Amino acid sequence: MAENLAGSLRQYEAHLQQVEAALINEPDNEDLLKLKLDLQNVVELTQQLLKQSNSNSDEKKSKSDAKGDGMSNFPPLPSFASSSVNSAGKNQSKKAQLASVREYHKQKSQKKAQRMKQLEEEREAVKSSWQQFNTKAFKKNKKGQVKKSIFATPDNVNGRVGVGTCGIGGKPMTEYHQQEKRHKSSKT
Repeated sequence: MAENLAGSLRQYEAHLQQVEAALINEPDNEDLLKLKLDLQNVVELTQQLLKQSNSNSDEKKSKSDAKGDGMSNFPPLPSFASSSVNSAGKNQSKKAQLASVREYHKQKSQKKAQRMKQLEEEREAVKSSWQQFNTKAFKKNKKGQVKKSIFATPDNVNGRVGVGTCGIGGKPMTEYHQQEKRHKSSKT
């Protein structure tokens, strides 16, 4: 019986250490504070019972004529002796866990959709800025001008495609003008 009490005392002390460690993380948790007080009471009661059983065994050894079966009748331990610390996640049912997982995935997909929408808007902004730049480049200082390709069909009936010199393609030969040399200093 004394061995049983010693083993349970060790268990209660281990539980008490676990609760104290949990209280370091959550000092304001009322459940843990109540559990700590209960465990301290249980440890004290168990120590008292252990001392009594040791003193009773000494007395029984001295009294060989004692009545009864030789077993001590200890009062039952209080109901809070079987208390333990449970994490909040372990008390959930599978349905509740699935619901929380679904909620997590729903939030994750919403964030992803938001991110994709933002990336698409950025792409559209870059695309529109490039299109505006491109249209400005073609419009700048060239309004109303149409550049005719040298490979276009000439207006002349006798003209040939790709031949545009010497008056054959419907265009005269480019005339060359002699440039005058201009000097500031002149000899007079």
